[in-house]
Amino acid sequence: MPTHAQPVRVVVVGSDPLARAGLAALLSQDEDCEVVGQTDGEGLLAAGPRTFSADAAIWDVGWRPAEVLEQLADAAESGPPIVALVADEAGAAGARVAGALGVLDRVSDTDALMAAVRAVGLGLSVGRPGAGVEPGGKRRRIGGRGWGSYPKGSRGPPHRGRGVA
Repeated sequence: MPTHAQPVRVVVVGSDPLARAGLAALLSQDEDCEVVGQTDGEGLLAAGPRTFSADAAIWDVGWRPAEVLEQLADAAESGPPIVALVADEAGAAGARVAGALGVLDRVSDTDALMAAVRAVGLGLSVGRPGAGVEPGGKRRRIGGRGWGSYPKGSRGPPHRGRGVA
């Protein structure tokens, strides 16, 4: 993950090309961000998640998360850390289980997006309260795919070096 002296390299992912373009334009206004690509989930997986040499991916899950969560899970296993932008609690919980380290509302501002991108690049889990994991909660692997949560203070397995910010 680059320091603040270097821009954070981000790939923007989402099924809606207009949403991707708008998000890329918003992020490009931040001098600490370099948008290195835009694609949908299928394109990201076909190209290989590491093709873009991104420090993180911002994935617009959209209004129908069930349609993209499997792609997100596949990309989370082999690609850069993912910040998922979600419309509701169901999308937040699904994105967490699929492997997104960051979960934010679709209406998050640039400062929140950049803070989340920097945090997930360091292996930290971030999100708004109630977005699939409590701050300080432990994470566990579910069914061989994705990450879930243990309640705060429980005795779950180690979280493989990922923390909660």
